[in-house]
Amino acid sequence: MSDSCEVVVVGAGLSGLTAAYLLRDRDVVVLEADSQIGGRSQRTELGGWPTTTGGEGWYDPNPESPESRLLSELGIKTVPVPGTPLLHTSDGCSVELSTAEQLADDLGFSPEARPDFLRTFARVAETLDALSCPQTDELIGKLVSVTGIEWIGPVHDEVLAYYRRIAAVEMGVSLESDSAFSLLTGMPAFGGASEVWGDFLAVEGGAPVIGLAMAEQLPRPPVTGALVTAVEQKGQRVTVTYRHNGQDKTLDADHVVVATPHPITAQIVRRLSPTKAAAMDSVRVLPIVEVVLLLADGGPVPWDGFSAIWTIDKSFSVGLNSKTHQIVGAVGEQKHSVIKMIAVGPSAAPLADRTDDCIAEIFTNDFISIYPEARDKVREHSIRRWTHGIPAVAFGFDQHVGEMVNPVGNIHFAGDWCGFVDAANPAGAGVNGDWGGYGICGGLHPGVRAGLRVAAEIRGNNL
Repeated sequence: MSDSCEVVVVGAGLSGLTAAYLLRDRDVVVLEADSQIGGRSQRTELGGWPTTTGGEGWYDPNPESPESRLLSELGIKTVPVPGTPLLHTSDGCSVELSTAEQLADDLGFSPEARPDFLRTFARVAETLDALSCPQTDELIGKLVSVTGIEWIGPVHDEVLAYYRRIAAVEMGVSLESDSAFSLLTGMPAFGGASEVWGDFLAVEGGAPVIGLAMAEQLPRPPVTGALVTAVEQKGQRVTVTYRHNGQDKTLDADHVVVATPHPITAQIVRRLSPTKAAAMDSVRVLPIVEVVLLLADGGPVPWDGFSAIWTIDKSFSVGLNSKTHQIVGAVGEQKHSVIKMIAVGPSAAPLADRTDDCIAEIFTNDFISIYPEARDKVREHSIRRWTHGIPAVAFGFDQHVGEMVNPVGNIHFAGDWCGFVDAANPAGAGVNGDWGGYGICGGLHPGVRAGLRVAAEIRGNNL
């Protein structure tokens, strides 16, 4: 490989690969530190059964969205996310997502607390609906200026305790110290996001198919096992230093896209200004621990019916039924289930010093406590940890977002931590108060849209 090219993309996750794909008519080199591409969504096998680790890639089916257009262009098929969302309560019951009135009954709110629960649930749903619409600058400004508990306001202690639990356990958010924006943009269906949940689509073949499809159309394949140690502007060019196959190497480019978690970005990009560093610091990163179980169940089982199960007093925050035989693909005639259990933020932190075997045992035992029928059906498991897991906004985020996404010379920033973009104006994402169409759900959205933005920035520079 030459030591010079037009564009270097650092990081072969969804954001970096989207940028590289959109710039594939240029001389593009993608460098990835991991042994495979995909970022936090990768292919794996359990007992010979194909599945994925990391993000499921569920997304909003709006056909005009950048995600839908990208998948259509790539020829990738999607299917509705099968199954029903459940909440496993602290008293051992599994509650289905339903109307707010039915949830109030199922969750056992007292007659005194019930009116406050219904009002709060409706208010959450209404606000989430407003956030999914374009031009929500004023609303976002209000939500990032108050804590979650200030936004919820005076409510019955039972309702406050409920929102405090789901915020902490599911999203790693504190009602007392984090913004209402953080609370609402990560809100589970059982907190008021029920209208959104039922519309998600999943990628046939699993989320890693997207990155693989884009990588196949690049002028040269991504370089895996390439650990970037420095990105530095030198005159009109940018020098990337990395280590590959035991050797230190350099690559000069007209433009560099850094599509890594922002703590890593801050380490490798040289001479960042204090304002840029402050902008990056306005995003927190929550750790993730994931255990994937392969269950050889051989027929109908109690867990067939759920798509996701949130838990309150278990080691994992949420369990996802990957429906492997429907989405990723069957192997022969034997039926298997793949259950992905995830601990986020405060749930993941206590597991940091535990061994993989210990974590697998804890998660598996908690799943069996919900579904005793799984006791003798676990055949294989895999464990992944992400120190730089899910990005979450902090106070002051709205004041820094313009600086956050602005390039430094010919160094451009991508990744889901800065994934704000207006589909009609990719270059105007989150700059000077223009938030564009910000969606409330994660999935593919922020990664794809950050990739769109940096590709537009580079093309705007007449590369």
